[in-house]
This record gives sequence, structure tokens and C-alpha cells, in this order.
Amino acid sequence: MALTRTLGKTIIIICILTSAIGQIATGESTQAKDSKQETRCENSVITFDLSSLQTIYLYPESILANTDAFWKNDKAYWLTSLWMKNVGYDYPPYGWQQYIEQFKTIPAENRDSGSTLKLGRECVKLRDSLLGDVVAHICSFLPDSVTDLSTTVYLTALIVPNAFQMNYNVVLNANAIGSAAEAWNTTIHELFHVGYYRNECYRTEMLFHNEEKNDLTYSLQNEGIATYVAFSAPDAMYHEHKDYRMLKDGSKVKKAINKVNELIKMVDSESPDDFRKKMFKIGVEERALYICGAHIARTIDQRLGREALVKTVSAGPRTFIATYNEMVSEDQKVIELPLEEPLTDFQQMRKAAVDGDYVRLRKTLKTIRENKASQKPVGHPLEMTGHLLLERDSLDLAREVFEIYEELFPKHGNPYEGLAETYLIKGDSLKAIEYFRKLIEVVPGHAHAREELVKLGVSVSE
Repeated sequence: MALTRTLGKTIIIICILTSAIGQIATGESTQAKDSKQETRCENSVITFDLSSLQTIYLYPESILANTDAFWKNDKAYWLTSLWMKNVGYDYPPYGWQQYIEQFKTIPAENRDSGSTLKLGRECVKLRDSLLGDVVAHICSFLPDSVTDLSTTVYLTALIVPNAFQMNYNVVLNANAIGSAAEAWNTTIHELFHVGYYRNECYRTEMLFHNEEKNDLTYSLQNEGIATYVAFSAPDAMYHEHKDYRMLKDGSKVKKAINKVNELIKMVDSESPDDFRKKMFKIGVEERALYICGAHIARTIDQRLGREALVKTVSAGPRTFIATYNEMVSEDQKVIELPLEEPLTDFQQMRKAAVDGDYVRLRKTLKTIRENKASQKPVGHPLEMTGHLLLERDSLDLAREVFEIYEELFPKHGNPYEGLAETYLIKGDSLKAIEYFRKLIEVVPGHAHAREELVKLGVSVSE
């Protein structure tokens, strides 16, 4: 990784506290870096929000007065509720309220001295030059389409996951982190996800029609490269994570490859629900997707170079696997899933959009509408295509894609968010408000929708 001059003028850390907002700019870096990478992401703004931690440890009485309101209105906890729904967990988790009640017994004058709050504050006190190095490092693994890694990192406590990225926000569980350096290293992993998702609509590969195949291969690439990005982070960062120890152990890497191949073999034979449970257990809890994916990323990066790895991010996970397989022995290969033939209407739609063939795109959209009762709908290509068209300023086509998305998935939030964003860009505030309100109906408490409605002058009830 290399830096040639300071990023301090444009990359900012903002630490949000209950009482004040402070800014910390990055200082001058002593390392060298590619100037193209430097300028591409230099305007990124990383916001550290400690307000959830403060509420939990300093004001537990306010949470106990209305726990439902806390889960709805605290941004870190609202994002956590989405994560828990996605993985099938109930919330609040068992015993959560009892922990809050324990904090209530601590005298108010002693609450501010706890180690978890100190850790949160230490996260924003690391040497100022660190952020410039971190952003440049992450950006070096991402295509040119990604020019901004701006996000908010919410530090909270008493949640199930250690860390996650959701809706371009990052949530860290301070109870699962031992030091500020570890928190930053975890943030690097999650920030890569932010960039990966921002590139998603530009991906050139065709998606599988089978959503489980998409999720499996997508997670292998996304979690794998994120793990490798954090593993190869600047020397000042934390490098003792259990994933890194496994990545250094050839026998554990081989076990991870075998486990991923087991998942690939069962994707067609298991029901979607059963497969997703096994993918979470084997791929996430047992770390197979992380270790195997990081090994693939490391192999491509070390043997072919960073540019080759970035090209796989531009293309998609099938290219990621195929590029790796070309370099390794049979016993180290990951099974390649063939794309279904013939292409479905949804795949044809996506291909036409990627190719920029809007005449063919309109024809496939018409076909999807006409055949929607006779084929299995798939939401992911509609979402990716809609956002690609927004990025290309093809607003009327984007609106049509999101409208079809809404017709096929009326209980999902994504089509309403896409339509609201489309009308916002078009300058139609009334229609944007209509769809942000629909989004809140489908996803109660949706934080982004609430924020946008406030910006549009609409009162939002608690």
C-alpha cells in the first residue's frame, strides 16, 4: 500500500456524542500510494457515532421507560433489528433487558468511567494519519466506480453480532472488541462492504436465477475480500483475529475450501430455508466463506496483482472463483456453478441494461410484466438494474424497473426506496414523500426514509 501526500484536507472522522459533534482530520501519511487511488476516495467522510453506547451506559432509565421506542429510534439498534430479521433471530435477544436493568443500579456518577465507553472514545483518538491510510488501502481493492466510502460507524453494546454493514452503515458491538485497534480493523472489514455494495449495480456478470446460488457466491467474494483487506491492513492495525490465524494455517484453509464445496454441492438439493441455515452455520459461524474467500483473494492478489483482483470485483463472484481456479491444483479448487440456460427474462433484462441496449431492455421489461404470473420473480436483478439506471441518469427506465419490482414484491422495502430516490432525483418531492411513506409502512421505523421525510419538511411521528 502506498501514499504520496496527505489526505488530511478531505478525509474526516466525525465523532458524534450525545452533547456535541467533533471533527478529527487525518494527518500527513509517511507511506507512498498510487495518486489515482488517493484522489478517487479522498472525499470520504467516516462518522463515528457513540450516542447508542452513551444511552445504554449513561441513561438506562430512558431505555427501560420504553424499550420498543429505543429499538425503533436508536439508529444502531434499528439496524440491528434488520440484521436479526435477515438471519432469523428474535429480538430483543433473551436477557437483554436484564442487562439494561443492571446498568440502572450503577450510581449515575460512576457510569461514565466504564471500560466500554472508554473503548468507544479511544476509537476516535487513534493517531490522525490512520484514516487516510485506511481509506486508501480499502479503495485500492475497489473498482473506479467507487469514489466514496462515506458512512457512519455506530458503536453500541449488548447485541448479538460482533459487527455488520447494513444500508451503507456500519455497526460495531463494543462488548465484542478488545481494543481500539481491533475496532478499527473490524471497521476496515465493514467499510470494504460499503464500497462493494456501491459497486454492485455496475457488476458485469449475469446473476443466477437461483437466489441461493447468488447469495452463496456473492458472500464468498464479498466476505472473503473484506477479510483479506483487513488482514493486509497497515501495520499499526490489529492482526490477532481468529480468522487471520486460520488464514495462516494451510490445513484450516483446506478445510474451509472443502466446506465451501460442500455448500456448493447442496445448493440445488436443499430447500431454500434449509440451505440458508446451513450456509449461515458453515459459512458464517464456522467461518468457511471468510477463510476460503480470503484465501482466494490473497492468491489472486499475490500471484496476478491487485488489478486482477479488482477486475473480479468489477465482474462478479463467478469470475473471482474462475480466476483463482486457473492458478491452483485440483485439490485446491472451488466448484464453479454454471449459469443456467437459457437465460430467464430477469437475466435478459439485466444483460440488456449492462450492455446499454435500452431498446432490448424495454422489450424485456414488457415481457416480464406480461409473464409475471407464469415465472418465479427474482428481486435482486431488478434492484441492481434500477440503481444502475439511476447512476446513468436514465430516470424513466429506472422508475419502470422499480415499478415492476413493486408489483412483484409489494411487501419488500427496496422497490419503494428505489422509487422514492428516483422521484427525488427527478425533483418530484410529492411523489418522493409518497414512496418514503410507503417504505415506512412496509419497514416500520425505516431510518433513511424518516431522515429524508424530515429533510422534505414532513413531520415524522415517533
